[in-house]
Amino acid sequence: MSPATTDDAVAVSPGPAAHDETAGRPSRLEWLALGGVLLLGLLLRLVYPSGAVVEHFDEGVYASNLFCESEGYRYPDRHLYAPPLWPAVIENTLVFFGPAAACWPGLAAGTLLIGVVWWAGRSWFDVATGLTAATLVATDALLIQFSRTALVDIPMTLWLATAVVAASWGLPAVVPLRRRLPLLVVAGLAAGLAWATKYSGWLPLAIVVAGTAAWVVVSRGRPTAWSPIVSAIAGGIWLLVLASLQETGGYGPVAANHARYVVGLAGWGD
Repeated sequence: MSPATTDDAVAVSPGPAAHDETAGRPSRLEWLALGGVLLLGLLLRLVYPSGAVVEHFDEGVYASNLFCESEGYRYPDRHLYAPPLWPAVIENTLVFFGPAAACWPGLAAGTLLIGVVWWAGRSWFDVATGLTAATLVATDALLIQFSRTALVDIPMTLWLATAVVAASWGLPAVVPLRRRLPLLVVAGLAAGLAWATKYSGWLPLAIVVAGTAAWVVVSRGRPTAWSPIVSAIAGGIWLLVLASLQETGGYGPVAANHARYVVGLAGWGD
């Protein structure tokens, strides 16, 4: 989080650039450089398109709802694997573009992640850091591979990064309120989408809350009156997820299924 002094006048950011006045708007050259990095990242994710296919079991769960007509177009116990958002995104993609498009949402999310990391790097530090970080994300083999799947890891990472960088400028009063409010809304929406994509998607909210608390302690400042808006928006989206789970017994069966994965040392032998 980017702290501020108690008089809300001076930003003590983690790098040399302030949110806008010091860093300045991206120049034409920076936009061209970012466009080149985005294009490179997209091309690397599109190499050998025949290899971007559904192979992992969880991918099959997310991508097969359209083909489970006898089960009401829902893979059996799909709710135990992930919230409904990403399966719905993939399902609608298949409706419009056909079965070969199951991995297209992941490709889009993986490419957008490059831009979000650029935003974080340049706003927290400087232009060179933003472009360097974006290049690393664009060319990282693991991120490329995961972007070519129907798994929830890449979209979850996209929402997490968006929520954290937006909240880092929206919560401390280093930006006028009229410009902070949209950032807080973006942070709340991104945190909520993360929670609707993966059951561990509450992590962005935890990071934002923990970062705000640390900022208050270190700077001896206080969170702005608008801080709860992030939690309120994210919580509202999560309530929609909970409502969708009522037809399958609520969140209880999901929690019970997750508990099976935590067995402690006694379960290692099995």
